[in-house]
Amino acid sequence: MSLRIKLPLFTALFVLLASMAILWVSVQQTVKRGERNIADIRSFETSRIKNLLKEHVNLIYSLVKAQHENSHALKDAMPIAEKIKNITFDNGRGYFWIVDTLDMPNFLLHPFLDSLSGRDSNKVLSLVKTVNSAIRPSGEGFITLVWPKIGRKGFSDSLLSKVCYAKRYKPLGWVIASGRYTDDIDSVINHRVSRTKIEITDIIRERFVFTAIVLVFCMLAIVIFTGIITRPINKFVSLTEDITSERKGYSERIAISSRDEIGRLARSFNLMLGHIELTMKKLKENAQEYRELVENANSAIIRINRDGKILFFNEYAQQLFGYSMEEIHGKNVSDLLIITRDGSPADSNSILSEVLHSPEKNLYSEESVSTKDGEKKWVAWTNRPIYDEKGVLNEILCVGSDISARKSAEKLALLQQQRLIQTDKMATLGVLVSGIAHEINNPNNFIILNGENLAEIWKDILPILDNHYEKNPLYKMGGLPYIEMRKELPGLLHGINEGARRIKRIVQNLKDFARQEPGDINQWIQMRQVVDAATVIIGNLIKKATNKFEIIQNGKVPDVKGNFQRLEQVVINLVTNACEATKSIDAPISVAIEYDNERKQVIASVRDQGQGIPVENMKYIMDPFFTTKRDKGGTGLGLAISYSIVKDHGGDLRVESTPGKGTTAIIILPAFGKGKS
Repeated sequence: MSLRIKLPLFTALFVLLASMAILWVSVQQTVKRGERNIADIRSFETSRIKNLLKEHVNLIYSLVKAQHENSHALKDAMPIAEKIKNITFDNGRGYFWIVDTLDMPNFLLHPFLDSLSGRDSNKVLSLVKTVNSAIRPSGEGFITLVWPKIGRKGFSDSLLSKVCYAKRYKPLGWVIASGRYTDDIDSVINHRVSRTKIEITDIIRERFVFTAIVLVFCMLAIVIFTGIITRPINKFVSLTEDITSERKGYSERIAISSRDEIGRLARSFNLMLGHIELTMKKLKENAQEYRELVENANSAIIRINRDGKILFFNEYAQQLFGYSMEEIHGKNVSDLLIITRDGSPADSNSILSEVLHSPEKNLYSEESVSTKDGEKKWVAWTNRPIYDEKGVLNEILCVGSDISARKSAEKLALLQQQRLIQTDKMATLGVLVSGIAHEINNPNNFIILNGENLAEIWKDILPILDNHYEKNPLYKMGGLPYIEMRKELPGLLHGINEGARRIKRIVQNLKDFARQEPGDINQWIQMRQVVDAATVIIGNLIKKATNKFEIIQNGKVPDVKGNFQRLEQVVINLVTNACEATKSIDAPISVAIEYDNERKQVIASVRDQGQGIPVENMKYIMDPFFTTKRDKGGTGLGLAISYSIVKDHGGDLRVESTPGKGTTAIIILPAFGKGKS
C-alpha cells in the first residue's frame, strides 16, 4: 500500500477514533449532567412540596390562631374550621385536615370526613395517634404516612405513601395538617425528567450530527492535505528506490516547488544527494586506488577468517601460488598451501591453529610453501590480527613476500662458505699429506732399495742353496721345505717391491690431490688419468663395495681443458656415491669413458646397480645440503659441488636413476682435441 493511500487512511482513522472518543466523552458528560439534573429536579420538587405544605399549614395555623385570640371561645373558632375544609392549593391537589387531640383523638375536620366516618375507627385512631406522637416533641414536623388515596369518589383500595406536615395549636388542642401523596410528587418529577431526557437526547443527536459534519470536512481536508504532503514524499521514496536499485544515480534531484517544510525537505534531500554523490565519487576513487595498490602489490595479500577459510586472495598471491580466486575462495588455507619444514611437509592445521590462537606470538614467520604445481617457494609472512568491536578475533591479514631468491642466495653463500672451509681443509690436508708423505716416503724408499738388493742377493746365493739342498733334501727355510721356498721367495720379494711402489704412487696421488693450486682450468687433461688417480685414492672403498669394478674406455678420447684436481674430486664424489648405493658385493660398478664425435664432447659415466633415487627426490639432488644420508654423516654438498665444478669447466652433470635398478651419473665436458689417449 503506497504512502498516498496509507497516510490519508491512517490519518482519517486517527481523526475518526479521536472524534468518537471526544463524542463518547461528551455524551457521557451530557448523560451525567442529565442524571444530576434529574436528581436536582427530584430534590427540588420534594423540597418545593414540603415547603409548600409547611407554608400553607402555617398560613391556616395563623388564621386559626387569629380567630381564637379574637374570641377566646371554641365556638368562635369552628366557623373558620369549616372554611378551611374548602381551602385547597396546588391546583386542588393540596387540602387540609384538623385532628382534635384533647378528648377522644379524632378527625375534627377533613374534606372527605364522610368517607372517613365509614372507615375502620381503629385505623383512623392509629393514624391520629401517629400524627400526634410525631409532632409531640416540637409541636410541628414532617410525617410520612402510608394511607389510602382519597378522592372525590372516596378512598381507593391501594395504600400509598404520603408526605405530611402537621402543627399543633395548643390552646385548642388541634393538630392542623396537610399532605401530598408521593405518586403526585413523582408524576410531576417524572414529567420534568422526561422533558430533561428529551433535551439530552436532542443534545446528543445534535452532537452526533455536528461530529459527522466535522468528520466529513476533516476527511476532505485530510485527503487534500495528505495529497499535498505525500506527492513530494512519494517522489522522495520513488527516487530513493531508483537510486538504491541503481536505476538512477546520485546526480538526480527533486524539483522544489514550495518554501514550506516539504520544500525545505526537498532542498535538504537534494543537498544530501549532492553530498552522497561527492562521497561516492571519492569512495570509488579510493577503492580504485586501494584495488590497484592491493592487486599490484609485490606481496601476496591473503585474508582468512578464524576458521581458516580464505576470504581474499590478491592477484600477486594467485600468480605466486598458481591458484585462481575461484579455486581458493572459501577453501581452508591449510588444505591448499602445503608448508614444508626441514624438507618434509609440516602439519599445516597445527601451524594455522597456532597462528589463530596466538596471533601476537606469530606476527612474523618464514615458511617453505608448495604451489599448485608442486614448486616450493620460500615466503616471509607478516600476520596482522583483526578484532571486532568486542575484542574477539575476526580475521587474520597475511602479507607474504617471496624470499626464494634470498634463501637461494643464503644457501649459495653457505655453499661458498662450505667451499672455503673445504678449501681450507684441503690446504691443511695438503700440508699434512706432504708431511706424512715425506715421513712415509723415507722408509718406503728404504724398503724399495732393500727389496731390490734382496732380489739381487737371492740370485747370488741361489746356486749355493741348491747345492746345499742336494746334500740335505730335508732342508727347510722359514719352516717350509726348501723346494717350496725356492718357488715362493722371488714372488715375495717382487710383492714387497710392488707394494712399496704402490705406496709411493698412492702417496704421490694424495700429494697431488691435496696440493693447493691456483684455479687454473686451462690444463690439458686426459680423463682416463683423472679416473685412474681417483680410483687409486678410494681403492679401499671400492674393494669393500664390490668385487666387480671396472674402468672402460671406448675408443680414443681427446683431451679436455680443465683442472686435474677438481675433476678428480668430481670422479671421487660420483664413485663414492655409487659405492654407498651398492648393497651387494656382487653388484657391478663401472666407469665408462667415451667420445661423442658428433657433439665434440668427452663423456665419463659412473654406473651402479644399487637402490636408485626415489622419483620425488630427483628434483632436489643438485640442491646444496639436500641429503638422505644425514644420519650417516652426509652433508648434501657432494653433488652440488660436483655440479658447480663441471659447470665451471663449461660442461654438464646429469643423473639418471631408476628406483631399485641403479643410477648413472654422466659427466659431459667439451673436447678440444689437442691429444688423444
